[in-house]
Amino acid sequence: MQRRIKNKRGTAMALALVIISIASILFSGAVTYITSQIRYVSHMEAKEKSLHVADAGLNYYKWYLAHAVEGMYMQEIADFWQETDPYPKGVNEPVEEDFEGIGKYRINVEKPSVGSTVVSVTVTGWTYKKPEVKRTLKATLRPRSWSEYAILANSEIEISEGEQIDGLVHSNGGIKFDGVCNNEVTSSVENYLYGGTTNKLGVWTGWSDEYNTLQDSEVFLGGKNFPVPAKDFDSVLTSFSLIFEKAQELNFDYSTATKAHQIILKGDKIDVNRVINEKDGKVTQVQNVVSNVDLPDVAAIYVDKNIWIEGHLGSGKKLVVAANNPSVSHGNIYIGNDVYYDDYVSGTVLGLVAKNNVEVVQDSEDDLRIDAAMLAQIGKVGRMDYGDSKGTLTIHGAIATNQGYGFSGYANVNIGFDSNLLLNPPPFFPIEGVYRTDFWNEIHGE
Repeated sequence: MQRRIKNKRGTAMALALVIISIASILFSGAVTYITSQIRYVSHMEAKEKSLHVADAGLNYYKWYLAHAVEGMYMQEIADFWQETDPYPKGVNEPVEEDFEGIGKYRINVEKPSVGSTVVSVTVTGWTYKKPEVKRTLKATLRPRSWSEYAILANSEIEISEGEQIDGLVHSNGGIKFDGVCNNEVTSSVENYLYGGTTNKLGVWTGWSDEYNTLQDSEVFLGGKNFPVPAKDFDSVLTSFSLIFEKAQELNFDYSTATKAHQIILKGDKIDVNRVINEKDGKVTQVQNVVSNVDLPDVAAIYVDKNIWIEGHLGSGKKLVVAANNPSVSHGNIYIGNDVYYDDYVSGTVLGLVAKNNVEVVQDSEDDLRIDAAMLAQIGKVGRMDYGDSKGTLTIHGAIATNQGYGFSGYANVNIGFDSNLLLNPPPFFPIEGVYRTDFWNEIHGE
């Protein structure tokens, strides 16, 4: 009996030890799990807070730029980025700042390259509680360039039915838009007298219910907005100054007192001729100035009279050509033959900036292509009515014009906005001094 009792006690004790062991294992596992979860939650919280700290650093830098370049024109903004005493914040050495006692951010900045407006900003954020957990954002900031507008005008304009425009459209006057626009259409006026007689809204269409039955589409696919701030066409004078300086640096300043110059683009090279005679807008006699001159990756050509331009621009080249003269009879850019890019994937861009007109001449090709962002400061971008009939004009780029636009004589006019101009404006094109975020993404995190 006593042996049975002892056996039962031993069995109970062994069972108790097993239960205690199992409980200990379960408890230890639970503690380990809870601890790991607490650590995980703490880590994730630190990651989330670090991202907010980094984003706060990016917002701080946008605020800094907004105040640093407020009221500046293009030349002054370019000078700002060249300052060395002191450097713009984040350019020569990182900037580290506290964020509301939560943590810190570090800002590194790559200033714009020559002729560009794009700023690259890298921001790393972390918390004081877990400084080893960092998040890094990279963003590009830029002010809006005039090349972002498919059409930008300083006077009232009309867009005909049948025209389809992909980019932004803006006028400092009123806009009658009877085509189809895939982007926003804006005006700087609330109302205006259409044709000098009829009161109309700043942006309107002749189509009933704003529906283009010819193209079977809503007219304003990207919406309309008015009034909005006007664009200052006098600011283009700053662009002329910058282009002149760059052209002198490259020996591309052709400002001798001749009637005009002819620029022939040959991929990565150019020919420059003095124009001796022309008829109906076609150059008939020239005197060579230079041949097969290498074009740098970023280049500016300046002429203080008129320019004829034609040919093809090499892959990845960024070129701006300016015709500028105080006389309203000069400072024109004439186009009669194709001006095109060798390819459309390498960031090639051409800017044509004229004091007066950017004009398609009378004796132009029947089927003409123009790849360029064109700007006429006091004149217009277009073609006069010669009473003739031609085939198709294709424009791949952007138009900025003071006195309206229109290409008489061509049965078909296709204006396609070059989306490459959003991030890659022509060198020294006019810009607006408010930096916006193009995009940002996280480049690494812990």
